[in-house]
Amino acid sequence: MYNIFKMGFYRLRNSPSFWSMIITGVVLGFVWIVLLYTRLDLTMFGIDIVNPQMPQLFVNGNWQYTAIISGGLSTGALLVVCSIVIPIITNVVTETGYIQSIIGQLKDRRTWITGELFIIVYKVGVLMIANILSMTFFSILFFNKQLEYNNILLLLLLLFIQYMLHISFSFFVTAVCVLTKNIAVSSIVGVLCSFGIDTTIFNMFSVLINQISKTDLADFSLVAIENHVHRINVIADSVTIMEALVVSVLLITITVFVARQTYKHRDFG
Repeated sequence: MYNIFKMGFYRLRNSPSFWSMIITGVVLGFVWIVLLYTRLDLTMFGIDIVNPQMPQLFVNGNWQYTAIISGGLSTGALLVVCSIVIPIITNVVTETGYIQSIIGQLKDRRTWITGELFIIVYKVGVLMIANILSMTFFSILFFNKQLEYNNILLLLLLLFIQYMLHISFSFFVTAVCVLTKNIAVSSIVGVLCSFGIDTTIFNMFSVLINQISKTDLADFSLVAIENHVHRINVIADSVTIMEALVVSVLLITITVFVARQTYKHRDFG
C-alpha cells in the first residue's frame, strides 16, 4: 500500500491536471469574493447579497468570515471541478497502460483502487485548502477592516462536513468512471449532478411515490450530495448537519465497495 501511495503522489506532482485543479480552486475563491464585493445577484445559490444587510454575511457593517467561507463552499462550484479533474487523474493509469504493468504484482488487485481512493481524499483536501486560502486572502484584501472573525468552531465543523461531502461525491464520480471505463461519461454524470439534475429526478420520483401512497413521507432528494452541499452553511441546524454526514458516509461506503469489487473481477490484460 505504501508503494501505491508513493507512486500515486509522484504521478500527482507531475500531472498538469492536478496543478490545474489547484489553480482553479484559487480562481474560484477569487471569483466568489469579487461577487460578494460587487454585491451581484446570487439568488441562484439561495443567497440574497443584493441586500447589504443580509444577516448571514453582513452584520452591523462587518463582513462575517465564517459565513463567507462556508457560503463559498456551499455554492457547489468545487463539485464541478471534482467531476472533471478527478476522473482524468484517476483513469490516466488505465489509458496509458501503466496499471497493466503492476496489477499482476499485487496479491489483491483491490489494493490498487483502495490506494487510489485514499489519494482522492488527498486531492479533495488540497483543492479545498487552495479554495479556502484563496477566499481568506482576497477577503482580507477586499474587505480589510470590515472583516470580522467569529464562530470559528462552527466554521471548522462546516468545513469537515463539506470535506466529507466532497469526498463522497468524488468517490461516486470515480465509481462511475471505474464501472464505465469512460472519463467522459463519469464527468458528464458528475457535472449534471453538480447542477442538481439528480435532485430534480429524485424530487419527481418522491412526488410519484407520495401520490401512490397518499402520503408526504417520501423525500429521495436527501440522497443527492449536491443538495447537502448547498445546505451546509452558517444557518444549517444540527439535523441538517447530521443528515449530510450520514449520507456522505453511506455513499463513501457504497462506492468503495463497488469500486473494489469491480477491480477484483476486471480483466486488465
